[in-house]
Amino acid sequence: AGQAGNFDPARWHIDDIRVKDSPETVFTVGQSWALNSSSQKADFITTGRWDITTTLNHGGMSFEDSPNRDYDLHSQGSPRVHYIELANPVDVTTAVAPATDSEGDARSPMLSFWHAFDIAPGTQLQVQYTVDPRDTVPDVWQTIPVGTGSPAAPGGLLYDNTGSSDVPSLVMRPVEIMLDQIPTWNTQPFRLRFALIAGGSTTSDGWWIDDIKIERDGGAKFTAYPFID
Repeated sequence: AGQAGNFDPARWHIDDIRVKDSPETVFTVGQSWALNSSSQKADFITTGRWDITTTLNHGGMSFEDSPNRDYDLHSQGSPRVHYIELANPVDVTTAVAPATDSEGDARSPMLSFWHAFDIAPGTQLQVQYTVDPRDTVPDVWQTIPVGTGSPAAPGGLLYDNTGSSDVPSLVMRPVEIMLDQIPTWNTQPFRLRFALIAGGSTTSDGWWIDDIKIERDGGAKFTAYPFID
């Protein structure tokens, strides 16, 4: 109500509140999140309704962008970004990152995770990075580029629904993205986030993310099948 009891339709909307002056450390090779406890949310900054649930997962629980409902569109028609950001910068420089991970792998640093999704037309799923400090306004986020080898290693554009119908992929599948594809990976820390970008006119169930790891590439995943004549 307004002054003198008169009805006032004005409202105040507040979103994405964060404390920016808390002590900041870094995440590096060896960090992992099984996401089987809600306490692990403390290592992430999230927008909207992201929560750790049991709806769809690789083992126990996972991040879900909009539990019990579809994800939202932007009220003004612009693309809306629903994201999970690692709460601390990632530092995989040779001066900081361990030379091997928990499995003994010693190649380039990478981000691995499992995911499933059900997204509407006009929605993208991306893993993005920025080298901007956290107090930069606005942050400039970029999709992790694809690799330069042949075949090129996958980049951060995981799916772009350019079709006219929903795309359901409701079985958890693994993803590995090489972090040395970020141009300044070995000279400065960077921030990482998982971004569901809703740019269409309809929505759907959304995105599930599980078992996030910063580790090292183990090399070839398959070897040639032995041939005996």
